[in-house]
Amino acid sequence: MRAVTAVDIPDDRKPDYRKAKWIQWITIAYLVSVAIVLYFVLGSSQAMRAAWLEDMLSIIPSVSWVIATPIAWRKPDGNFPYGYHRAVGIAYLASALPLLGLGLYLIIEAAMKLFQATHPSMGTMVILGEPVWIGWPALLALAYSAIPSVILGRLKLPLARRLHDKPLIADAKMRKADWLTAGAAGIGVIGIGFGIWWLDAAAALLIGLDVLRDGFAQTSRSIGDLADRRPTTAEGGEDDLPERLRDWLCRLSWVENADVRMREAGHVLYGEGFVVPKDEGDLIRRINDAADEALGLDWRVAEFTITPVASLSVVEGRSDGASEPARAARDRHRSRPGR
Repeated sequence: MRAVTAVDIPDDRKPDYRKAKWIQWITIAYLVSVAIVLYFVLGSSQAMRAAWLEDMLSIIPSVSWVIATPIAWRKPDGNFPYGYHRAVGIAYLASALPLLGLGLYLIIEAAMKLFQATHPSMGTMVILGEPVWIGWPALLALAYSAIPSVILGRLKLPLARRLHDKPLIADAKMRKADWLTAGAAGIGVIGIGFGIWWLDAAAALLIGLDVLRDGFAQTSRSIGDLADRRPTTAEGGEDDLPERLRDWLCRLSWVENADVRMREAGHVLYGEGFVVPKDEGDLIRRINDAADEALGLDWRVAEFTITPVASLSVVEGRSDGASEPARAARDRHRSRPGR
């Protein structure tokens, strides 16, 4: 049995990891300060309350990342022979589920306020000895909750792509989208100031829909990863690595046809190659050499095993992403007499 390779962060990506860790700690401190500031200017605005709850829960992805990522890079051991990379997927799901629940809660509550025609109000607070309408500091607080958040999101995105880190990219997109939450809450506050009572609940409803959309997208992606869906890129697009590995196997001199299936575990991928050999001489050595070489084709490949088979079957529902050489090799194999 081949032991699973202990995948470490590539040297050229370690500065990205250290930078991401610092940005996550800064994000946590910043979001705590936002939650405190917003709490003191909530008034009875439904939209402000929705923005405050959204900011409170949006701390969870950053905290989950800080906890799970160091665990994920631990080396395999007797109890976890495949390593700890699933910790990232578990953290991803733990971050997504609260968002889904919050989105539903905000939508239902905002809809009820609209149905009941509840008229919100915002009183005054004393600043420097003068009574000030609480809407003004609320608008300033919302600006504080939006602008740095967008900057942090932009800083995280390129790091998440280089580290193939889906929880980090989900967190970055949430930060970039925070301007929508703050903007909607600001419109609700202005609506209260002008006596447009329904604008506040409508803004809260818009925030709830945005939170629900984020929560649903992230929950479905995290469940897909845990259910061994084929690999995707950090941003959810189709990863062509299985097709590249299949093409590479088909180009080996002793291989007539090949197919590959892969699954994702956090930052890394596990794969299996099935080859139809046309030359069975010294087969075990050739398979071992090919499996070792496959690990070097992409830093994310933690394990790749190769099994010789007499023929290949087509998996229903899977797209044929084979390149021309792979397709030609497969067609040659199928056209052989007796197949």
